[in-house]
Amino acid sequence: MHHDLSMPSPMHSQSWDVLVIGAGVAGAAAAIDAARQLGSGDRVLLVEHAAWPRAKVCGCCLNAAAVSLLDRLDVLPFIRAAGAAPITAAEIRRGRWKATLPQRGGFAIARRTLDALLVSAATHAGAEFVPRCSATVLSVENGAKRAITPEPYRQVLLRTAESATHHRARVVIVADGLRGSSLDELPEFAPRVAPRAWMGIGGTLLGRSPVPPGLIQLNVGDRGYVGLVALDDHTTVLAAAIDPDWTRSHGGPLVAIRSILTHCRAASPLLDRVDATLKLKGTPLLTRARQRLAAPGIIILGDAAGYVEPMTGEGMAWSLASARAAAQFATDALRIGTTDALGDLANTWPRWHATTLRPRQRICGLTKGLLHRPALATAAVSLLQSQRWLRSIACALSDRLAAPIAPFHIAAARAAP
Repeated sequence: MHHDLSMPSPMHSQSWDVLVIGAGVAGAAAAIDAARQLGSGDRVLLVEHAAWPRAKVCGCCLNAAAVSLLDRLDVLPFIRAAGAAPITAAEIRRGRWKATLPQRGGFAIARRTLDALLVSAATHAGAEFVPRCSATVLSVENGAKRAITPEPYRQVLLRTAESATHHRARVVIVADGLRGSSLDELPEFAPRVAPRAWMGIGGTLLGRSPVPPGLIQLNVGDRGYVGLVALDDHTTVLAAAIDPDWTRSHGGPLVAIRSILTHCRAASPLLDRVDATLKLKGTPLLTRARQRLAAPGIIILGDAAGYVEPMTGEGMAWSLASARAAAQFATDALRIGTTDALGDLANTWPRWHATTLRPRQRICGLTKGLLHRPALATAAVSLLQSQRWLRSIACALSDRLAAPIAPFHIAAARAAP
């Protein structure tokens, strides 16, 4: 596999079969599959607004379901060689209570490394990649005014430091994450943010890890939780979800994180590391959903489709599964080649999402509901520590989330009510 991460050549075309917006895990994986399935005669463009390669804190944990999907992409050996650290257990801490649940088949890896490897695989498969490029999907009305050629193409405005050009794509796959703005001109896709949603905060601790290798540690406070996991490069990723009002009242994210860790009786070496030198990055409010997930020629996936707080790597599995399915739906419609086939994406994609991903997301939604309620969180963790039967139920739910995601069937998605 080619691993050159230098800047690519400028775009040599303004017409694409598949245009993927966002080079995170979901977007890069979709570009890999689309390029492989379409072959060299068709064109796939992957664009990313950030400079490349770029660091990212969240999403470094992958459960067994995510690992199996990476194996299907034929990239798993390269990821293991790049320093993926096996995950064997998840430890939940709440005050003086502590419960440990086994985790099988997952690993942790720096997102900078993982995303770069996936983008490299996409370019090796034939996709063209352009970083530092923002994208705006135009409305049908505005697209028609600037159309390079008539429908059935979606019109997309791409901006780089050198130019702003209008492009056409038969299918646009939107995977630009929580902060994505590529659909801002299409109000029907506006996300709905849940009332009292928490915000995400992340950072990296350098030096010897305060968390044992192979362990995801989840520290649950009254108004937020802090997750920690050690990577193979001698860094520790800190990722938190915290009530923004509570964070402001406590003097900011750093103080709020220390408060949660202190409540969970974190050891002094860890508290000493969470100091003013820790550089934190925040996210928009987390829990959200799109009013629509697709339109003729448009598919939305990954965090851009909506966000349910995952705990131990489930979100990465959802992104990879949706990427694989989106690529298959898109290439199937392109092979048929009719306007009706491209238009049918507006119906089949939401059905697949509802039947395949939503049941798994509901389990994480229930867990999130517990963590957002202090009394319930205390009762749950204390019972997990003392009651073997409850740990067995929790392990069964965790295994269900980590189980391979069943292959999708386009015919079934079209037939679903």
